[in-house]
Amino acid sequence: MPPPARRRGGGSGVDDSSSPRADGGAKGKRAQAHRAPHHPHRGKAAPANPAWNAAVLALLLAAGCVAALIVVLMWGEALLGGSDARSEKQRHLTSLKAPRVSDLPMFKGDYGEKMLWGTYRPHLYLGIRPRLPRSVVAGAMWWAPRQDDFVIRHMCEQHDPVLHTYGWLRHDGRTYARQEVRDGPFDMSTHFLKSFNGSTGYGGDWAVRVAVDINRERAGGAVNAQSLPFTFFFYVADESGAPLHDVPAVEEVARLVQQPLDAAQAIEGEGARGSGGRGGEEGEEEWMRGGIKEEGEDEEEEEEEEVGGRRRLRSVEDGGGRQGSGRGDTRRGRALMGEGGEAEEADGHEGHEGQRSAVVASGVSDVFGRWELHAVAQAEGPGAAYEAFHTRHLHNLSDAVRAAMIHNYQATQQPTLGNKAQAGANVAVIQLTTFLPSVVDFVFLSGLAAFSPPHSPSPESASRLNLLSGRALARRVAEAEAAVERRMQAAFPVASELAEKIPGVGDAVKASLSSLVGGMGYFYGQSRIAIPPHLKTPGDPLPYWQYWPAALFTATPSRPVFPRGFLWDEGFHQLVLRRWDERASMDALGHWLDLLNADGWIPREQILGAEARSKVPEEFIQQHVSNGNPPTLFLPLTGGAAEAEGCERLSFLRACFPRLKAWFHWFNSSQAGKLPGSYYWRGRDADTVRELNPKTLQSGLDDYPRASHPSADERHVDLRCWLAMAAGAIAKIGGVVGEGVQEYEATARHLADFTRLNELHWDGKRQRYADYGNHTEKVRLEAVDTVDPVTHSMHREHRRAVRGSPTLRFVPHFGYVSLFPLLLRLIPPHADELGQQLELLRSEKLLWTDYGLRSLAATSSLYMRRNTEHDPPYWRGPVWINLNYLALSALRFYSSESGPHSSTAGELHRQLRFNLVRNIVGRYQESGYLWEQYDNTADGRGKGAHPFTGWTALLVLIASDSF
Repeated sequence: MPPPARRRGGGSGVDDSSSPRADGGAKGKRAQAHRAPHHPHRGKAAPANPAWNAAVLALLLAAGCVAALIVVLMWGEALLGGSDARSEKQRHLTSLKAPRVSDLPMFKGDYGEKMLWGTYRPHLYLGIRPRLPRSVVAGAMWWAPRQDDFVIRHMCEQHDPVLHTYGWLRHDGRTYARQEVRDGPFDMSTHFLKSFNGSTGYGGDWAVRVAVDINRERAGGAVNAQSLPFTFFFYVADESGAPLHDVPAVEEVARLVQQPLDAAQAIEGEGARGSGGRGGEEGEEEWMRGGIKEEGEDEEEEEEEEVGGRRRLRSVEDGGGRQGSGRGDTRRGRALMGEGGEAEEADGHEGHEGQRSAVVASGVSDVFGRWELHAVAQAEGPGAAYEAFHTRHLHNLSDAVRAAMIHNYQATQQPTLGNKAQAGANVAVIQLTTFLPSVVDFVFLSGLAAFSPPHSPSPESASRLNLLSGRALARRVAEAEAAVERRMQAAFPVASELAEKIPGVGDAVKASLSSLVGGMGYFYGQSRIAIPPHLKTPGDPLPYWQYWPAALFTATPSRPVFPRGFLWDEGFHQLVLRRWDERASMDALGHWLDLLNADGWIPREQILGAEARSKVPEEFIQQHVSNGNPPTLFLPLTGGAAEAEGCERLSFLRACFPRLKAWFHWFNSSQAGKLPGSYYWRGRDADTVRELNPKTLQSGLDDYPRASHPSADERHVDLRCWLAMAAGAIAKIGGVVGEGVQEYEATARHLADFTRLNELHWDGKRQRYADYGNHTEKVRLEAVDTVDPVTHSMHREHRRAVRGSPTLRFVPHFGYVSLFPLLLRLIPPHADELGQQLELLRSEKLLWTDYGLRSLAATSSLYMRRNTEHDPPYWRGPVWINLNYLALSALRFYSSESGPHSSTAGELHRQLRFNLVRNIVGRYQESGYLWEQYDNTADGRGKGAHPFTGWTALLVLIASDSF
């Protein structure tokens, strides 16, 4: 504690003579205070008594010594307490002293170069960045002019009644991706392709194709393309705030969008192309589709990190075309091509059929040298515009674009940007409004020897541009798509019995994998840490602490709702990704483990940077150092240890090992319960008056019912099982990498001890596993009339009412938590308890449904009950795929073990797998999305966040029987 303010050394100018330590060297004051008493009697004062004076003096000296000792002790306590507080804060905010996993050589070199650029801004419909902090980023927006509506698509949203579907349909995570968007009457497709050769800079070249057309069925039949113009925005922005080098001139932008060609020109163009390439109408249509479905390539834009680099932004582009469809596509496609089927050299002026190209932006990077972004397009429509401005707030960039459009509309009655450039602009936005269908190719070139001159590409740029645009790009896209198809089918072949009975399961599996891979993101920033109450001081500069600056490469659960890293989700993500791209999976796992602090704690939710924070309510941003999250990263790491062969895998596991030990130690010490071998999740709110059952967000199961009254007497069966799994994983990994693991082997045996598990968690009365704690069933939410203390208005709210005294007991709710000893394989194959659990699992009155295992038994008093008046049931009934996957994995394990329950486990595995796959695939075909959860009642419909690019992608493993 800090020393009291009045306890100062030396003379303070304050007469504090009532204090035994108010000497401070002021001898006169002390003498006056200790003068012999004066008796106000008349006459001469009585003479002093020497004996009495000596006694008083001795007493005062003793008192002074005691006071001095007290002060010394208090100051010592303050100093030591302050030192302890500083030490505790330092541990919380300091990285674990161990080599960083992400610094391994296996993540540098060729791998690091191949992974530099990607669709690493998953919260955007289309956003590109390099895996570099404070870099130049790029992205796309679009707007379909509807009356006075200026709704701009930029950040992913899920509650838009006009936007039908969007998502990645093919994505390999490294070099190729395809996405489709259905927005009202418009269909948009995007492709993304990388290219590496001897002349490219670090990170290679890449190209993006964006194609937009009208869906006549959704548009309401026959439409005139010119009655539905489409506005597309492309921007580049520097996160650091440094200015771009240049912005385009008005005439350069305007040149990319021309008035429609007349019919004679279009018909003449029908035969303009020679016999080279893929001649004929069939070949032309194939080129427009990229050899796959429709034309269109992933519209990813990029810009390089400005490390003292030079940037220029001169023009933009978008694809434009002729009204109509069918052969109109062919004409536009031919107009983009030169003789012989090769892309015509982009020279900044009108070429065949009005084809045009331009350098959109250019600059210099310390990482990949001189770079240029080109566009190759023919665009017909009302026109084009631009705006350049300076802002540090890139998380709401679409608001700035919308405001600029509205401002210009009020002045000119034109819904366009204002063709203005602010000095020092770090954002440049180009707008093209075109008739449909339209196509545009964006080509990023790196490591250039020199910049292109104004209005035309240099010979070096033109040569490389020809390889990544027009027909050449279409051929490469088709080849990449075919290669990804073959690889996906080989990696995850759908089980024959599912393929025969469930139409479309193969496409759903590929889309699931692509959504997960396409949801990978790169984030950089500092987590905000809630200051523990005992460490708060009035002088804190911020109401939170900040973690050290860190990067995170991770999968994300949902692009519109949860576009950031979640600790317990990531373990499930990597179960899939490690089978698809093992090194990228290890890269992500290494980034997560590098976030361990000196105590061995990892923030469970990674909200890094302003863009990530913009998607999170303020009250959920701060992370609490006492709170954990299920250690699911051990799941993929255990599988990796079982397959550990080769130097790279061993090096990776060896680098992970000290961090895994620290993580386990944090759990084992900070989450321990009162009894040996018991644990409970810290962080439940024992004082809540609004929650029917205090949430346990730390467990990952949020509102799943626990003991009604949180206390230190709780025992959570799921946490004990997680730590038993983790201890076993550490022992296995340590054995593989040659580390001493006797301690962890003993811990694993202790936590896997079946007798002790039953002593702590077996509810003999109900014959099931359960939590233990202070509990009563007599709790409900009741409406209460209250008066607002500020407005004094009356309003009604629901508050928790307890109508019975809680007692220490097993918590009677049966659901996912009860299954954890089964899910994590802690029940011996011959145990009677296993048979009992399998019977409970199959009961339709409890968890079994035609759509998977529901999260909470229908017999529970809290089944499908709201936790507050505003919180609908979350883990109180709906079907969740991650826990169903663990159930399937456990059933497969027990079916392969000899014992009396193996055949029952095998049959349940087959039935549950079929139910899950049939429902997920059916709902995907119906809605176009994977969902966060599925209704456990009559229809099995998707619920919650969508598209859900996270653990619902475990469909990939379930359908291919990969456990």
